[in-house]
Amino acid sequence: MADGFRRPDPLVFDGTIAENWRVFEQEYDIFITAAHSEKPARTQAYILLNLAGSEAIERERSFVYAAEVRAPGDNGALITPAESKENPECLKKKFRDICNPQTNITMERHKFNTRCQNKGQPYALQFYIVERNVQPLLGLPACLRMELVTLNKEVHQLSVNNNANLPHQIFRVR
Repeated sequence: MADGFRRPDPLVFDGTIAENWRVFEQEYDIFITAAHSEKPARTQAYILLNLAGSEAIERERSFVYAAEVRAPGDNGALITPAESKENPECLKKKFRDICNPQTNITMERHKFNTRCQNKGQPYALQFYIVERNVQPLLGLPACLRMELVTLNKEVHQLSVNNNANLPHQIFRVR
């Protein structure tokens, strides 16, 4: 049934892992919908592991799957179903968790605040409007999260926070 459909490339755990996972997951969803939508969830889960490649299979072996949770009593109602490697949605969630780790705000602040400025480089922070699918090095959301800048929505301007140890300048958003 999968004849004529392009198989997704294996998942690569080098470089920008989050972006690699996003692309792989999107291609997998398209492939499964186009070629294997009638197959049971168990088969789709094994197809995911097969397409993801040997390194992904090795990482899957370290996953911890939660048991089902039932309400107290003899015939307790099912509260949360058990996780299983035979459920493609569960597998995708587990891979998403390891490919999209939490950001360490303290380390991001340290990297930003200890950055050396090159000669002739302007000191003011510069924000650029880029395409939505391009990941900025340190964009507006990261600066807002690290509390380096605040956004005043009424007048459409940015200002540097006092505790950011940066010159007090106003950046206009266009």
